[in-house]
Amino acid sequence: MTVPDQNFVDPSNPQRQEQHDHHEQTRSAPSAPPQPPPAAQETAIQFPPPAGTYNIPLPPHDQQSIPNYPPQAPPEYAPPQAPPVYVPPQARPVYAPLQPGQYHYIRPGPALPVLPPANTEGWKTGLFECFDDPVSALMAFFFPCVPFGQIAEIVDNGHTSCSTSGLMYVLVTVCIGLPCILTCSYRAKLRNKFGLVESPGPDWLVHCFCECCAISQAYRELQLRGWDPSIGWEGNVARQIQQRMVPPRHQAMTA
Repeated sequence: MTVPDQNFVDPSNPQRQEQHDHHEQTRSAPSAPPQPPPAAQETAIQFPPPAGTYNIPLPPHDQQSIPNYPPQAPPEYAPPQAPPVYVPPQARPVYAPLQPGQYHYIRPGPALPVLPPANTEGWKTGLFECFDDPVSALMAFFFPCVPFGQIAEIVDNGHTSCSTSGLMYVLVTVCIGLPCILTCSYRAKLRNKFGLVESPGPDWLVHCFCECCAISQAYRELQLRGWDPSIGWEGNVARQIQQRMVPPRHQAMTA
């Protein structure tokens, strides 16, 4: 059995012959490279864009979402600041030795603060020496507001009267029941006034357990230092002025 040739064309069939000739021409012609699809027409970009290029109307919902900012003022002009002035360093003074008869002047410096003297002086009367002045001891026991008011007037240099301090003592005693809160502060003022030591214990402890003895001790201490609490601040000041003005009694002239 023979296989028919695929290139054989029957000359009696003109349509077949025409198709064969067209196929042969297509095969013998050189194949052209594939052409790319037509590209989109390129447009030149202008910068800056012409006016009205971006004036594209927006949809209503987009126009409402854009806030309407007011126009801002241009920034204020700040003039340039002048450069700092250069100050050349000063030359150090040249030390010259002193000649005979010459002296250096030393400028006085600021005064140093004067510290208060420490409380180192002892008491002239003891805490339990109440029998040295029985009257003040009895007053401190039965009517402590009276001697306390007299002591407070002397310690405060007359700024607080005896009646005011005594009334404060009564109010603290009635309302709180602890007059030592008030009296211990005046014991500290008395010690600072005369530079006394804190003896035999802290002020609050002495007045808390020995209130009457502490008031009597402060009363006697003022008497021993030349102050009479019974006549008040003005009476003591007048007495001291009178003592300074009295001339000495015995004067003798020597040749």
